[in-house]
Amino acid sequence: MECYVHPGAAAIGICKYCQKGLCRECAVDTGVGISCRGKCEDEVKAIKELLAREKGVYGKAASASYRTGLVLCLMGLAFIVWSMAGHGGSFTAVFGSLILVAGLMGIYSGWKWRRSA
Repeated sequence: MECYVHPGAAAIGICKYCQKGLCRECAVDTGVGISCRGKCEDEVKAIKELLAREKGVYGKAASASYRTGLVLCLMGLAFIVWSMAGHGGSFTAVFGSLILVAGLMGIYSGWKWRRSA
């Protein structure tokens, strides 16, 4: 592969932003890869900052998923217990079971998000 700016010069890598081949003279290391010197540096740094902010969002989403899952589990158990006490029919037990499963799925999603963050 050749440099996009200097045909004939061997490219050492590809710009993280514009995907063009770059030689040693045209490339600058941004900490997350290389970019075009003086052209794409700011864009690559902005992408790096955006990715760093997204990691923080994962933690908040995981906490919210845990809390929602816990509330749904408690509601599902309440419906199941209400049905077993003779106050509701089989529909109430099935409905409670579905809510319980949804709560467990929310807790599992929160656990997966927390692990990936």
